[in-house]
Amino acid sequence: MTVTKLTDRLDSGQPYIDNASELIDSEELKSVFPDSLLARWLHCCRKLESAGYGASVLTAYYRFAPQIARVLDPQAAFNLADSVSEIAAKTGRIEAQLLPQASLIAAKRLNDERGYRAWISLIEGFAAIAPESTSTLLDRMDHLLTTLSVSRLESWILTGI
Repeated sequence: MTVTKLTDRLDSGQPYIDNASELIDSEELKSVFPDSLLARWLHCCRKLESAGYGASVLTAYYRFAPQIARVLDPQAAFNLADSVSEIAAKTGRIEAQLLPQASLIAAKRLNDERGYRAWISLIEGFAAIAPESTSTLLDRMDHLLTTLSVSRLESWILTGI
């Protein structure tokens, strides 16, 4: 079976990549991750798959990381894989699945790398302090970032904790 999209493999329950000859050949991905950056992004996908977080976490990363790379830069998408792993370890799969979409919202709302890095650091710290509330926070991120800057979001979070 020839596979052209990662989601086709995920939907069929197959592992992400069996060998290098089955790398994803997508013009969209190549435009966001040119040359060696595509291999690095695929490495991030493999890392998340081998961690055993489940297809939903990998699918969320696959879906939203390229959009984050387009809004900010590829490094933000690569770093997101580490953040997903950290959130999964601190809180669980549901929160790890929610993080990529919330990260895209933050990338679009903040629209600068420095603010985005501060946001992701804030979310990682929050997950360590209040893992039971992380999914609720991530679910409401679009509304929160509509009205709050990262520093005000941090103050709001710390007031609630």
